[in-house]
Amino acid sequence: MIRKANKHDIETLAVWLMDLLDHVREQSQDPYLKDASLSEELATQEVEEFLKDQASRILVAETNGSLVGFISGTTIPPFVPNSTIGDIGYIQMLWVPPNHRLEGWGRKLLESIEAWFSDQGIEYVDLHYLLKNGHADGFWKSCGYTPYRVTARKAL
Repeated sequence: MIRKANKHDIETLAVWLMDLLDHVREQSQDPYLKDASLSEELATQEVEEFLKDQASRILVAETNGSLVGFISGTTIPPFVPNSTIGDIGYIQMLWVPPNHRLEGWGRKLLESIEAWFSDQGIEYVDLHYLLKNGHADGFWKSCGYTPYRVTARKAL
């Protein structure tokens, strides 16, 4: 079952937020993340604030009374000011713990957040993922997401 997250989910979501940061750090080897950390207190505050934000949504996947993943999204102005498109959807995070991957939860969460965006009148959805994360690249492309902008970095 996919449902809107609530205050009873905060503890699990905070732990998953920390797990997601660890996963991204390991996958990417990104120097920006080398020493990055997220305390449980800060992760909890992030989740609480996100749950209060009317322009945002956290959805959780639940089976047999246990959470098995989450997705978060928000609406943002388009990249180009004065665009006729209006606000766009932005997927911030998608996390399914390793023991529940390949069970279809990621796709179910994605379909549910896309439906929420559509209900808000959103026509386009953006997201970011790391080039070094081949699993993410394959997943997002299989769901119809096409890379269209590249972010580059140079160390000085």
